Amino acid sequence: HSFPTRRSSDLDYNPADFVMHILQQVDDEGMTKLTEHWDKEVASQRLTRQVSDPIDLPPAGRRKGFLTEIALLTQREVRNVVRDKASLGARFGSTIFLSLLFGIVFWKVGDTTQDGYNLQSHMGGITMVGISGMFGAAQPTMLSFPSERPVFLREYSAGMYAIGPYFLSKSMVEVPLIFATSAITIAMCFPMLALQGQFILHLLSIFLVGITSASVALVTGCAISDVKTVQELAPVLFVPQILFAGFFVKLSQVPVFLRWVQYLCTLKWGMNVILSSEFADSAIGEDMLRSN
Repeated sequence: HSFPTRRSSDLDYNPADFVMHILQQVDDEGMTKLTEHWDKEVASQRLTRQVSDPIDLPPAGRRKGFLTEIALLTQREVRNVVRDKASLGARFGSTIFLSLLFGIVFWKVGDTTQDGYNLQSHMGGITMVGISGMFGAAQPTMLSFPSERPVFLREYSAGMYAIGPYFLSKSMVEVPLIFATSAITIAMCFPMLALQGQFILHLLSIFLVGITSASVALVTGCAISDVKTVQELAPVLFVPQILFAGFFVKLSQVPVFLRWVQYLCTLKWGMNVILSSEFADSAIGEDMLRSN
């Protein structure tokens, strides 16, 4: 008799949970054959009695302290991130590749002293860096929680930890990653684009844009369990960020009944900080900020 084999969706179960999961899918006939097979494989009646003896489990709902839960969950989260070398490599690899691409395409566009300086190219380079920081932080977070949802629900329902420690542990791991990718982006793009503003303001702006974008992505991932649906909703959440940031159309030209959307666009606020730093001594920069 063939029994269900382990599927990719069962990989987050430990062996005991997996066995219980499989037993729930076996009918009476299969259970009988499984029992007979087990009896043949058991070397001694003592082992059989030990297996059939009830296990003294700790009372359900008893958890460790708040700080202990955070420490243990953070440790597990770090271990999961480090072990998933493919995702980690793709995250940092794509950041380096895109930053290098921006640097080549927008080479020295911020150098106002060179012949042929073009404000549109200067703005285009800054805009692409900001958009890249937004999507680079949101995409991994948006797709991670739906895949972790079954594990979280099972462990939370078993009273292993509270929601607060789980959220804080994920934040304590995700925030440094976002800061690292933001630092790589600005460290590469700042000299290659010959940006004129303050390095630290550019870095903090991209970092904060990434944090807020990742937060929106996390809320979306928590609300929707299907990864495909989350991916389909991503443009609805983030394209308006670009549309109402004031880069491609002046907000004064947007219909009045839609202008309020700009105040919900975190990309707009982060990029305004960069523009105020980049064009601090420029009348053109002041005019752009007033129009936005």
